Formats: sequence, structure tokens, C-alpha cells
Amino acid sequence: MQKGFTLIEAVMAIVVLSVLSLFTFSFMISSSRTYGIVKTQGELYQEAAYVLERISRELRDGTYISAGSTANSITFQKVNYSQTYDNSLDVGFYQSGTDLLRSSTNNPNKPFGSNVTGFSIAANPVLPNTQENTVFTITVVVEDLNNPDTANRQKITLTTTVCPKNYCSAGPGSSSCTANYNGRSYNRDYDEVIQ
Repeated sequence: MQKGFTLIEAVMAIVVLSVLSLFTFSFMISSSRTYGIVKTQGELYQEAAYVLERISRELRDGTYISAGSTANSITFQKVNYSQTYDNSLDVGFYQSGTDLLRSSTNNPNKPFGSNVTGFSIAANPVLPNTQENTVFTITVVVEDLNNPDTANRQKITLTTTVCPKNYCSAGPGSSSCTANYNGRSYNRDYDEVIQ
């Protein structure tokens, strides 16, 4: 009696190994693609979150929003500007191409966000107005512009609402900017007033 494999046994072993290899490689390719997608979305999320946080922090300290603000830009004056690194009263944020820029008197047109395909700021009620309880909704869309396949680009959209604590629609230094405990002006004091 000879020892060895028959042709049928050898073919069956090849078929079984081929099926196992196919499942293993498809799992590895799928895992690699998923890792790439998650990594890209994480980077995009970080970029969008940084942009929103930066604008929100400065807008919360805004006292007067310029009437020239548009849907994709805003210019305002800050109450506590002397404590900032650039010591500028007027600050603006706007989109230029796929970059977001911060502009102030002492530091004009400094990019702080990239890969931005959408940026909007909307006031409620619509500017110009005389209501001290105005809220601003900021939306930013960041996209993976490095991906040449435009149909499969990753995209992140984040939105936040900002209620400026020191907002006075009459303009900075106006005597009509009085305490408004029902709204959000707080008599132009940065800390909230507790009754």
C-alpha cells in the first residue's frame, strides 16, 4: 500500500486553502479601508471642531457685530480685546477659497482652517437689529480635498450656536447698552449676572 494524496484530496485541499485565503485577504482589505476612512474623518472632525471653537470663543466676547457681515463672514468688536495676544478691537472671520482666515488690526488675514468647502454665520434675528438676545449659528463644512476621487470624498459638517455675553447692537460705548438680565448682554460685563 502506497502512502500519499490522491488527486481529489489535493484539489480539495487547494480549494479549501483558496477559500480561506480569499476570506482572509478580503477581511484585511476591508479593515484597511475602514481604518483609512476613520482616520480621515477624525482629522476632518478635529479641523472643523477647532474652527468652531476658535470662532465661538471670540464671538462670545463680541460687543458689536458690523452691519457688513455676510453669510460667509463676520466682523465684530471685542470687549476684552486688551487681554488678547494681538490686542485688536476689531476681529473678522471669513472664507477665502478653501481656507478660513482670521483678520484683525494687528494680524490681518491669518489662515487658521483649511479644506473648508462651506462656512456660514447666521444671526437670529437677522442683523442689523436692536435685540440684545441675538444668537449666531455657525456652520462649517470640511472635506478631504486630497482625495482625487471627488465622488468618495469624506465630509464633516459641524454647527454650533453662540450667544454673545456682551452684545450691544447700538455699538460699543453706547449709553443705551444697559443691563439686560432677560437677554444676554449682562450690561457688557463678561461674567454673567446672577439674580
